[in-house]
Amino acid sequence: MKSLLLFVSLIVLVASMPVDVADNHSNKENVPLV
Repeated sequence: MKSLLLFVSLIVLVASMPVDVADNHSNKENVPLV
């Protein structure tokens, strides 16, 4: 049961990583416009 919880948390962590990278990329693109 504990291994299942660890597996799910790992998937959530990996799934959230691309979103963070995309947000950082968008922020970097917006900086020169300011």
